[in-house]
Amino acid sequence: MSATTPSYTGNVSEWTWQHAGRDENTYAFAYDSFARLTDTRHYEAGALTDRFAEKGLTYDANGNLRTLMRTGNGLTLNDLEYSYTGNRIASIADAGAVYDYGYDANGNMTHDGANDLDITYNCLNMIQKVEKKGTLSANYSYLADSTKLSATEPGGDGLYYSGSLVYGKRDGKLSLESAGFNGGRFVVTSNGIQTHLFVTDHLGSVRAVVDPASGEATETDDYYPFGLRWEDAEALISDNRYRYNGKEEQVFVGIPYVDFGFRMMDPEFRIGWNTADPKSEKYSGSSPYIYCGNDPIGNIDPDGSVYDKYYNSLGYLMYDTGKGDKTYVIRAAGYERDFRVNSISEQAAIDTENAIRQGNLSGPHMQNIMEIESVPTLKKMRNTIKDDGTGGDSDNNNREYGGIVNHEGQIANVSQGEVRESGKHASVSINPKGARSVYHSHPSGSKNLGPLKGSSRFPSRQDHKSIGTATGYLFQMRTKEIIVFDNKKIEAIVSFSILEDLYK
Repeated sequence: MSATTPSYTGNVSEWTWQHAGRDENTYAFAYDSFARLTDTRHYEAGALTDRFAEKGLTYDANGNLRTLMRTGNGLTLNDLEYSYTGNRIASIADAGAVYDYGYDANGNMTHDGANDLDITYNCLNMIQKVEKKGTLSANYSYLADSTKLSATEPGGDGLYYSGSLVYGKRDGKLSLESAGFNGGRFVVTSNGIQTHLFVTDHLGSVRAVVDPASGEATETDDYYPFGLRWEDAEALISDNRYRYNGKEEQVFVGIPYVDFGFRMMDPEFRIGWNTADPKSEKYSGSSPYIYCGNDPIGNIDPDGSVYDKYYNSLGYLMYDTGKGDKTYVIRAAGYERDFRVNSISEQAAIDTENAIRQGNLSGPHMQNIMEIESVPTLKKMRNTIKDDGTGGDSDNNNREYGGIVNHEGQIANVSQGEVRESGKHASVSINPKGARSVYHSHPSGSKNLGPLKGSSRFPSRQDHKSIGTATGYLFQMRTKEIIVFDNKKIEAIVSFSILEDLYK
């Protein structure tokens, strides 16, 4: 659009989409000097209408939202003003009405005035019970790692979760309700199992639900920048509850929130999280309640806890959610016949990479990735290894190096082995006490190889055994690979290119 101001900072300045048989829509975005969204203009068929827009966004020094005006069908839908105590919302004013908010000692929101909800949390700071106007509305249960097990009404009816399978309970009877897959869901109906295909945007938000048998859309979805679904008379609607960012809406238990996993979000009033970021100490310069750094067009938050980076086996960055707290790699692929490797298929690796590059960070394909030490930590490990990877006869290139990463994320117990003796493998002794990760190198050099062809590409049995319950990292200086392993098998193989933090 001619009115769009180009962005040279990586912020999305314009977004155009169209549903079949309907006018083309365009959002034009504006940002402040901190890359925070400040204004949205809505164009239809090339004409400025602002029929569905979020405008006038302002922030305080910590990134807390101060003001937001939202239009619906061209009319003012919300005119929100926020007041805070520290980083916690104290009240929200909307066109004369004022809604109060309350919190517990852990910073969890216990009273939501705009939605008239009172919330109780468990010891993991996860929502356990929700009351509306003094009447119990919903109960939640979880595993010890915060994985949701159930979301039910007071009588026990509701949904029960087991991996990608969701079971529904009605009148005391439990039966399969649906099953997720990469690209949609299988849904149980009175006519059998139906396939619902999801057409998603770069944020993973569902923009259409398609019946593959007919090729027709059964649902169409459009969203304001911060995730509220348009109330558009032209939109098709179904019983699908997975929409913004591909996350599950909680309206089936009477709660207008979107469940991201670790936290829940209210896209209409709060425009942020119900609890503080569990890793907020890493982002001391911003509020622990803000969503995606206030850039919901360029960033996603996969589970409400952190911003992550995803790499393929070549060491190239596939997807960066914004701030890079956790680091993930695709598991070793194509080694199904090698008993030493916990391998996925090459096709599974390709499908997983394609999904992640599109911003799809939920679904069964996420079982094909694993978390590893961060790139900065990997670099620190590498910097303790004096082998420069060029081979030859130098002593430094013909011995092993190693150390640990302790539970505070610090490199410790760094050591080096003796120069390889003729016909023997090099070795290094590492004290694994207090380690979350144990690393060592295999040399690039050719000195005293004897009958050996070179240092082993993979960890030895002793390497596996010696790490105990920690995660092992082998820096193969000859092949320039990092081999990630546990005490039994190899889990991932990634090129040294990851140390250069490249995008491709």
